[in-house]
Amino acid sequence: MGPSKARRKVPRRAIVYGIVFGLIVLIILSAVTTVLNELARNGGGTGLAPDFTLDDLEGNIVTLSQLRGRPVLLDFMNTTSSDCKKDMPTLVRLNGNYSQKGIVILSITLGGETAPEMKKYLQAYGASWSGLLGTNPIKKDYDVKVLPTYFMVDSNGAMKATLPGSQSYDSLEDLIESSLS
Repeated sequence: MGPSKARRKVPRRAIVYGIVFGLIVLIILSAVTTVLNELARNGGGTGLAPDFTLDDLEGNIVTLSQLRGRPVLLDFMNTTSSDCKKDMPTLVRLNGNYSQKGIVILSITLGGETAPEMKKYLQAYGASWSGLLGTNPIKKDYDVKVLPTYFMVDSNGAMKATLPGSQSYDSLEDLIESSLS
């Protein structure tokens, strides 16, 4: 018989440590991936508002980044929400008081309305700003959970503030004023 080959026994403790180490590495990689994806979704960690390209009610393309140089109030809404309807006179008043100062208001419908429905809604309130037809990706990018939700984007494209739910004139005016200073 030839020399016997001794089989080396790996201690059980080493196996357990290897499994635990592997699980820790997987958890860390998962966390890093989640953070990187979130940063990419929210302007790469630069504080920039997520860019979007949407159709307006005339079929023109509107891209948020093309509005740099002007503060933008994003109004995520739908035409059937009582809170959205309640806020429309406030938005019309704000637009009248601040459009000459360069503020842009964009109402982005997330209710699945068609362009003619949205146009009729805005006209009923005397709104003179752009209405945009929203999509599910923009709802996710901005993490909109209630309607209306307002986002103030400054002239550099940075996200300044978020206000979920119906808002008073004063709270929206404060938001706008903060972006002008």
